[in-house]
Parts: sequence; C-alpha cells; structure tokens
Amino acid sequence: MIRRREDLERICRGIVREAKQGEGIDPSCDSVVREMALTLDHIQRLRQRNHQAQTIFVQRECELSSEIMGLHPNVHYANPADWLERKKMVFGLMATLARVENRRAQADTDHEKQMMVLHNRLLELLNAHAQLRQYNGNSEDTP
Repeated sequence: MIRRREDLERICRGIVREAKQGEGIDPSCDSVVREMALTLDHIQRLRQRNHQAQTIFVQRECELSSEIMGLHPNVHYANPADWLERKKMVFGLMATLARVENRRAQADTDHEKQMMVLHNRLLELLNAHAQLRQYNGNSEDTP
C-alpha cells in the first residue's frame, strides 16, 4: 500500500511540474492542478510535523528510561525507607513512560488517518484531471 501512495504522489508531482513549466497542460485543468499542488504541500508539511513529533516522543521515552534505570534499586539498602521511596519514583516514571508511549501510538494513528484522507483527495484530483483531459480531447499521456 505504501508503494501505491508513493506512486500516486510521484504522478501528481509530475502533473504539477508540467503545469508550472507550461508543457501542454489544458487550461481547464488549472484549478485541479492548483488543488493537487496544495494537497501535495499539505502532505509534505504533515510528514514534517509527524517526524518532529516522533522525534520528541522518542527523546522523552529515552529520558524516562534513563531515569528509571538510574533509580532502579539494584543493591540492598540499609534503610528500607530509601528503597521504598525509590520504588515509588520508579513506578511513577514507568507510568509516565506508558502514557508517553500511548500518546505516541495515538499520534501515529492520527497521522495515518490524516494521510489517508489526503491521499484519497489526491486520488480524486488525479481522476478529475484525467477526466478533464479526456473530455477536452487531450488524453495521450493520462496515467
């Protein structure tokens, strides 16, 4: 499925590039091509935002994991109160880590839903572009 998304984007980028260069693009397709360009730009910005968010999630998960490892009681303490306090802190950090991991999974799901909507829109635009070209008798290189 990812391969098809990449192909769809590649084909649409080619149409937009041709329109910018003015290579045999039908004027009746201008609005479809402009919307295609906007959708491709939106996809790119969404990918960048998702990458930034995922980087932040990973950094936070690493920080929490390091804190947990540093607090994890690996020796016997003379004072049981110290051991209990550390254990509480570890459990608190583990709960925070679980929340971060859940939020990261939710962000992945949200990103996929948004990408699916944008790719469906891109497919609709590609089909509209092909129909307009065919209607206007200029369909020799329609994908």
